[in-house]
Amino acid sequence: MFSLNYRDARPIYEQVKDGLRHLVVTGAIQEGDQFPSVRALAASLAINPNTIQRAYESLEREGYLYTIAGKGAFAARRADVAGERRERLLRQFDEYRRDGYQLAYFRIDNIRLLYESRITSHKQLQERLRSVIVDALPADQQYLLLFISNHSGVLVFKGMQHLRVMNNCNLMIREVQEQMNIEMSVTVGKASHDLNMLFQAYQYLLERHEARFYLGEKVIVEDEEIPSFQDLDPMATNYHLDFMRAMRTRDYERAEVIIMEILDYMKKEFIYPKQVKNYFVFLFSNVEGDEMQKGLQNVFHLEAWLDLISNAETAQMLQKVVNNTIAYIRSWIKDTNNNRYRDDITHIIEYIDENYTVKLSLKTIAEAFSINESYLSRMFKNETGKNLIYFINEKKMRKAMELLEDPNMTIKKVANMVGINDQFYFNKVFKKFYHVSPSEYRKHQKQEI
Repeated sequence: MFSLNYRDARPIYEQVKDGLRHLVVTGAIQEGDQFPSVRALAASLAINPNTIQRAYESLEREGYLYTIAGKGAFAARRADVAGERRERLLRQFDEYRRDGYQLAYFRIDNIRLLYESRITSHKQLQERLRSVIVDALPADQQYLLLFISNHSGVLVFKGMQHLRVMNNCNLMIREVQEQMNIEMSVTVGKASHDLNMLFQAYQYLLERHEARFYLGEKVIVEDEEIPSFQDLDPMATNYHLDFMRAMRTRDYERAEVIIMEILDYMKKEFIYPKQVKNYFVFLFSNVEGDEMQKGLQNVFHLEAWLDLISNAETAQMLQKVVNNTIAYIRSWIKDTNNNRYRDDITHIIEYIDENYTVKLSLKTIAEAFSINESYLSRMFKNETGKNLIYFINEKKMRKAMELLEDPNMTIKKVANMVGINDQFYFNKVFKKFYHVSPSEYRKHQKQEI
């Protein structure tokens, strides 16, 4: 039906309401169709039923649905949904079909940071933003202004004059900056007469707006000038191996250089921004694992830093967050007062370190320490944040990486030396951790020599 975005600044109640309203307006829910029950929709979205009930009550007040006692909620007649406003919009759209139109998607930059630091009322933000946009646009420019959220929306400009639309968008960006001290970016689509493709064009603009990740803040993204995003092929580079080696050897300056090289590569290949950020999450998850192997606890508040990485809106911001993360790890490691794991966990880690050359399992470790398997698993996860078997494999793969640097040692022998007799399984686990096979890693090592 629709999904929730838990990183969206809007309250869950508003997301539910907007999602249901969209289904009615687009005709996905037709007149007289029954809405899901409060309990069923709450279970589907995994949220509190009271939130669904609140959204239904609000939509009923707005005329989108009506309720029948004992039967449920039903979609209202389309004439009741929008009334005179809908008829007015239809008349306007007829003119737009004749004269053509251009879509422009706008969104406040770094909105999450603004909500956390400056903006207390989301609704007032929308009202103020609407006022500034209306004042900024020329009086003779015909347009429809539709807000998608309190900090983003769409302008449907009448006419096919692309240069004029671009000038209007520049005016909007400048006025929002001057009047509200807030930066905003806009993505402008192609001119069209086809209103049947309006929603698809809007969805496409949302994706193209992601190009701002590479272009920066307070920019206009012109669809025709932006290349298509590409998927990241982890096998195409070995940056992650170089980065992990630099962090493992405490060569932080080299690590920062590699970060710049990674971002340059991502921009050149125009990789999907989400995949770029996921790549850095992968890198630092492995860095944390390295430090955990040394018995250090809560290395650098992983979740908090990964959240900052995942929410970086531009490559420049991402680089800053990543470099700050490296600096934080560096200072943490230098601090001799860091807390270590409790003694029993430290002993288990030491046991794994001494016995990684043989097959290890939850059962064998539990027997070695005379404790219950379930208790061991729960205790280790609570203390370290990692599954015990994952931790064991991580240790084996890190040691395997070191052994593979010896060109005289076969991959099969390396597998045996880390307690894995099945080479196929060894290859599979190694690739899962490092995104390259053992033979590809060795090839990369030879190229560096």
